[in-house]
Amino acid sequence: MKRLLLIVLPIFLFFWSCEDEVEKVSIIGVWTLSEVCMFEDESCSGECSSEYTDSSGTYDLTELWIEVEGSLQITFIEDGSGTTSSDADFTWSGSGPYTVETENDGDVIFTLSDDMLTFNSIDDFCFQFTLTKWLNTSHYYYSLGLFFGIVKI
Repeated sequence: MKRLLLIVLPIFLFFWSCEDEVEKVSIIGVWTLSEVCMFEDESCSGECSSEYTDSSGTYDLTELWIEVEGSLQITFIEDGSGTTSSDADFTWSGSGPYTVETENDGDVIFTLSDDMLTFNSIDDFCFQFTLTKWLNTSHYYYSLGLFFGIVKI
């Protein structure tokens, strides 16, 4: 019984102590493309669909984008600079929404909401790109190892 209490009590205290903590997601870090969708027109209003249909079939826009353009990864650095997976450098400013200034494409507005970073690209169509923050999994597994190393089962 004591052994069970020694195992359960630290786990309970760990979750109880973290209950009120709300971690605000920062734009600082590495973001990876998770979804591409397209609006019906250039105004970027209405429903954003992740499927595209033409006379030859229906396509998943995210898969199609990655197949044609490759994956997209964007890194935001604290000093207001950043880079993309295609080695394009940029500067950024703001505290939400964020303005990214590029040499060739002008300003792009990024919005951070619900742990997702989104931006729109308008040409003949309006595409919305959604990115998720890349987590350093080695840190996560290290933390788990420390926890389970302390609580010997």
